[in-house]
Amino acid sequence: MEKTKFELDFNEVIEFMDAFQCDFINRQGDLIIDHKTNTFTNFNNCKTIKDLEAKVVMAVSAALSGGERKKRKYLLVNFNRYFKTSLSFDDMERIYSKLCYTSKLEENKQFIAKGFPIEELVWSELGVGE
Repeated sequence: MEKTKFELDFNEVIEFMDAFQCDFINRQGDLIIDHKTNTFTNFNNCKTIKDLEAKVVMAVSAALSGGERKKRKYLLVNFNRYFKTSLSFDDMERIYSKLCYTSKLEENKQFIAKGFPIEELVWSELGVGE
């Protein structure tokens, strides 16, 4: 079995987990954000905490875009608390639809750095009417 190589400082990961209230890390390098909703991301290729944050945005926005909102509300609360935002479920669906592709990791990081300007994610660009 191939060993997992972590490039990110493990102490930073633990600090992030504490701040975001993540559940645990498994031996494959998956950050289990919430085991009840099976929300997770892999951080093997993350070099910085910004990389990890971008991957968490992708994972959480995916989880919040489907399923029963009531059962996932605390994920949104944790997300907004950590990133100091006040995004809605609909906002998270926009993020998921527009930015949550591995090929858009850098664009996702820029979106986070700009403070989540949701107005830049126009529904009409997504093929959905406003």
